[in-house]
Amino acid sequence: MSEEENYELFVKLLTSNEAMLRSFVRKLLLSENDVDDVMQEISITLWQKFDGFDPDTNFLKWAYVIARFKVMTHRRNKGRDRLHFDDELLGLLAEESEEESELSQMRHKAMQQCIQKLPEPKRKMLVTAYQPDVSMKDLAARMGKSSAAVYKTVSRLRVTLFDCIHKEISQTGETYE
Repeated sequence: MSEEENYELFVKLLTSNEAMLRSFVRKLLLSENDVDDVMQEISITLWQKFDGFDPDTNFLKWAYVIARFKVMTHRRNKGRDRLHFDDELLGLLAEESEEESELSQMRHKAMQQCIQKLPEPKRKMLVTAYQPDVSMKDLAARMGKSSAAVYKTVSRLRVTLFDCIHKEISQTGETYE
C-alpha cells in the first residue's frame, strides 16, 4: 500500500470512529479540555503506529487500547489534581466503556437493518418523523392525516423496530440490556 493510500485509510478510519473514541475518552476524564488534549495525543500516536495496524482487524478496538494508555499517562502527569481515579478503577471503567461501545455499534447496525426491512412508505415516515425541526403536526399535514393518526403509526413503528433490533441482537448471541 502506498503512503498516500495508507494515509487515506487512516483518515477514513479515524474520522469514522472519532466520535466513539472521544466518547470513550470522555468517560475516563473529568475535563473537556483534558479530553481535547488527550484526543490530540491519541490521534498522533495512532498515526505513528498505523503501520503496525492490520486493516483486517477492528480499528476501534485497536484505538481503545492506545487511548486507555494515553488516558492513564495523562492522569499520572496530572496526579497533583485533587480528584482522580486509581489505575485499577480506570481500567474497569475503560473495559465497561468498550463493552458499551460494542453494544452501541451492534444496536446501530441492527437498527439500520431493521429500518431497511420496513416497507418504503413506513420507512420514509419514520425517517421524516425524526428529522430536526419536523413535528408530528408538520408530518401529519404533509401526509394529509391527523396528528393523532401519525403519532400512533410512528409509535407502532418504534415498537416494531425495538422488537426487530432485539431479535437481531439476540441472534448474535449477545445480551440486550
